[in-house]
Amino acid sequence: EQAQPNVVMYTELNPSSKRFLEIVIKNFGSTPAYNVKTVIDPPLKATPNNVSKGKLADVPIPEFPILAPGQEWRTGWDFYLSRKRHNKKWGPLAGKTESELAEDEKLTIQAQMSYTGGSYSYEQVIADMTLPSVHMAEVTYQDSHRRTFTTQAVLDANLFKDTTWLDIKTVHNLVKVLEKQLEEQNRGLTAIHRRLAEFGTEHEGIWVYNSADDEEREFRLAIKTADLSEKRDIQEHFDYQLFGGQSGSPLPEFSSDDVEKIAVEDARANDRFIPTTGDNVNIHQSWRIAYIRAHNHSQFGLVYDLYTSQGEFIRIPAATEIHVIRTLPGDNVNQRGKEL
Repeated sequence: EQAQPNVVMYTELNPSSKRFLEIVIKNFGSTPAYNVKTVIDPPLKATPNNVSKGKLADVPIPEFPILAPGQEWRTGWDFYLSRKRHNKKWGPLAGKTESELAEDEKLTIQAQMSYTGGSYSYEQVIADMTLPSVHMAEVTYQDSHRRTFTTQAVLDANLFKDTTWLDIKTVHNLVKVLEKQLEEQNRGLTAIHRRLAEFGTEHEGIWVYNSADDEEREFRLAIKTADLSEKRDIQEHFDYQLFGGQSGSPLPEFSSDDVEKIAVEDARANDRFIPTTGDNVNIHQSWRIAYIRAHNHSQFGLVYDLYTSQGEFIRIPAATEIHVIRTLPGDNVNQRGKEL
């Protein structure tokens, strides 16, 4: 017997998800099939989707210049659950005329017309929304000698109705589980990255919370409070100047008589620190101490970090004398770091 192609068209459940019905065209022969064409009556339709905009969706079948031996082509036909819901809604209306329709059935058809923007008869809407179950198919193709062959097929959407199967997990299922886990992990890593990025802009870079986390919260609160206080003072002074002293208050004025020389360990949060090492004190270079942290340094021993309201600091060894201006009564920042 001479070898020849044998192209067959049939329906099959998707191997990975049994709720999806597919159309398959396969060459079971031992030689290639050429110019493969199909004719299906009535044309294949599927339940409405986003592309079909409320109408039944077309299921196009292309022509194939060649199908090699064993080669197959497949496409999705329909989703069984969607098809079941659609037929439950439109199946009872099939073949009815307008006079035979109940009021609720007419409302269903009117809603469909409104959704699709159509203006036609009730009977036409029913016909357009009725899903046929059985389709007669014919596949024509040629062999390498240009001889033409024809294969008949019946495509029945209800062929697998009420069938049962074993739900066996495949590599596809494993990939889906891994993808979900990776997505959750990526969300977690993104949150960690965001948090670390925030820490990276804080004092001394990244801060790792440990048993001293209360002190870190105290530090943050002190810096925030000092920053708000300074902004408020600047706004009050701006209002004072803008309204000619009728609103707001001026910034406090200091003189050299207000300057004190103290040991750094006696400094308090809210003192105004003057960064000078000589006796020529420049009061205009002063800035308010927002927070003080004392700790043991590997090289300098006990040191004190004096922080500005912006989280910047100057490090001064213990027992060093510094110049300060004691804050006026009424300032609301009073935080001191604990010695380690």
